[in-house]
Amino acid sequence: MTLAALLKERDIERALIVDDACDPVPRARDLAGQQGEWATFNDDLLPDQRASIDVRYGAGAAKPFAEKITDDNYVAAVWELREDLGAVAEPLFESYLANQARDLDYVQKVRDALTALGLDCTERGREFADQAMTADVIVIDLYLGSAQDEDAFVASRALLRDALQPRRAEPPLVILMSRSTRLGQNRDIFRDDVGLLESGFRILAKKDLDQDGVLERQLERLAQHASETRKLARFFDSLERGVADAASRTLLLARRLRLSDIAQIQHLLLDFEGEPTGSYLVDVFDRVMQHEIERDTDVIAAATALENFPTAQHPPPYVAGSADLQALVERMLTQNPERLQLRGSIHSPVTFGDLLRLPEAYAADHSAALRAWSDTDNAVEAAR
Repeated sequence: MTLAALLKERDIERALIVDDACDPVPRARDLAGQQGEWATFNDDLLPDQRASIDVRYGAGAAKPFAEKITDDNYVAAVWELREDLGAVAEPLFESYLANQARDLDYVQKVRDALTALGLDCTERGREFADQAMTADVIVIDLYLGSAQDEDAFVASRALLRDALQPRRAEPPLVILMSRSTRLGQNRDIFRDDVGLLESGFRILAKKDLDQDGVLERQLERLAQHASETRKLARFFDSLERGVADAASRTLLLARRLRLSDIAQIQHLLLDFEGEPTGSYLVDVFDRVMQHEIERDTDVIAAATALENFPTAQHPPPYVAGSADLQALVERMLTQNPERLQLRGSIHSPVTFGDLLRLPEAYAADHSAALRAWSDTDNAVEAAR
């Protein structure tokens, strides 16, 4: 199957390319490193040129020049008048225009590649939220700003996160691109901050666009697993909302407890077991919270959709699994170290989730009793 056919089969039809080079007007942050050029510009302006800028700028004309150059509206006014200003404005935008031309060349290469695959392509700068609502794949720049600094990195994450918030259950595939050498080390920060799924996210160095087929290979990998990615996205979205609702219901039940209820539990159960009240209530919250999550019909429906999850195309990378998988398993099997600060956590008798491991000799001598015990509704599991 060709990639174009695969994309069509996976309902991937619309692509959005996001790069600040596509902005029609630069912003103050884009010229933040041009302090020397700004100073020369201010010195060389003729009175009539200054007056023209102030008229276009409007109400802020009386501001000190140092404040004006931090205002997007002032930068826009100078930009719009740059041809009339002539040579005095050229040094100010020289670096910006050079970077813009280089990035627009990369944008064109991405567009040509995606259009050749039959995708309907749109290019936008930093205002792309409306187009993101209908895009099936988004190719976005790591730094949304000519300065290529931390502020530009923050902007790219924040803008994409806000744009995708309304469609967290149906997110697009995302390819993060950059000409920065820090692309690889920033990929995880970008993915986690935006809230993207690893299976629906790839990175691409802009210099690699000069090589045939690089963008296509990344897109093919995303498209091959698009169905599973969408199911996971729906599950995690349902789980996120379900956990929030479950926490509210759990706390509603917990707040109804009277002090006399807690005292009764302490006298009838906790004193006998030597269990502190705080430790017990944490255990209760865990179990009630789990019960409330499991009653959420959206969570169950999204989990049901994951049945028969295809594994043949996703072999484990190595025997132990990924580091992220191991981190998840560790949290499933162990208590958080902070939990151990509660009295009774270490030396308490049996509590929720404990696993008894009996000596083999003892288990052999009491096998009949253990089998009978395991058939009851006892909350503790026994294992050899």
